[in-house]
Amino acid sequence: MQDPAKHNSEWVSLSEAGKALGIVAHFPDQFLIDVLNWARSQEGALIELANRVQSSFALLFEVAGVNHGGEDDPVRIVYYHAKGAKPAQSYTTMEDGIAVQTQTMAIAASPYDFGGGFVATRAKVRKSEMPMVFESFFDKVFVPTFGHSGLYG
Repeated sequence: MQDPAKHNSEWVSLSEAGKALGIVAHFPDQFLIDVLNWARSQEGALIELANRVQSSFALLFEVAGVNHGGEDDPVRIVYYHAKGAKPAQSYTTMEDGIAVQTQTMAIAASPYDFGGGFVATRAKVRKSEMPMVFESFFDKVFVPTFGHSGLYG
């Protein structure tokens, strides 16, 4: 996998607590090409190629959270080494054509090696605890800084 901090061009953002991870209305074409390794034909059609392996990606999203005092405290989460299953799509037949309802993709995260013995699958950032990191969270993938003797806490 590429360094997560260097691959920030596309992500699918999920923002509702309690929803299954991976449900989106529509995957952008560039996500299908860059991450799922689809290809565009000379005519312009998107083609899912059976012999290509998906790339791993960092998945960033926000969920509702509550702090120890019972107040709203949103949480932003990154899965560092995510891979998705083949996207599923549902259709509804209508009189005038076919309407796409949603696309879904099961997502699994594997450990990512940051070096120095630090391997992580995900990170969670609370707005109340790390406001500066929280505000810039979707600008680039959050990469933690580890202390001299390792993690704190």
